[in-house]
Amino acid sequence: MATAENAVASPAGWSLAGSEPEAYAVGVDSKIKRSGKSAAFLRSVRDPGDDFGTLMQSISANELRGKRVRLQAWVKSENVKGWAGLWMRVDGRHSNTLAFDNMSDRPIKGTNDWTQYHVVLDVDSAAESISFGTLLDRTGSLWIDDVELSPVPTTVPTTEVSLARTLPQRPVNLGFDD
Repeated sequence: MATAENAVASPAGWSLAGSEPEAYAVGVDSKIKRSGKSAAFLRSVRDPGDDFGTLMQSISANELRGKRVRLQAWVKSENVKGWAGLWMRVDGRHSNTLAFDNMSDRPIKGTNDWTQYHVVLDVDSAAESISFGTLLDRTGSLWIDDVELSPVPTTVPTTEVSLARTLPQRPVNLGFDD
C-alpha cells in the first residue's frame, strides 16, 4: 500500500471525484510504480456501499475533434472487491455525453500485477470536452502509470458499448398485460 505521506493530495492535474469521493484516497506512490519515479494510486478508505471513486481529469476537445482517441494505461490492482477500470467520456455542449466507456463490460477485479488496458472512443465534431481516468467501485486499491491519450487510426476499433445494441427495437408491454 502507498505510504500515508503520499495520500495528502491528488497528483498535479488530476482530481478525486465519483459518487462517494470521501470514501477514497488518491496520491502519488514512489514505491509501487511501473516506470519512472512514481505512479498514482486510488484506494478505498472505507466501504462506500454501491458507490465509486475516480481519479480523473478533463481537457478541451479542440485538438482531438473528429479523431478516434485511445486512453491507454498500465494498472495494478489489489483486493478489488467490486470492479475497476479505465474510463473516458466525450461531452458536447451542456455536458451532453456523446461517447462513453468505463470498462464495465471487461472489469478489473481482485489482485493483478501491472497490466495494460485501453479505452477507444470517437471524438465527435461537436465535442467540447474529454474526461478520463480510472475508477474503483467499492473497495480495494489500484495504481495507474504510463498513461497515454492519443489519436489512433480508424482501423483501431472503438470500445464503446452502444446502447442501440442493448435496447429493444420497439416498446414492450405497453398495456402491462405480460
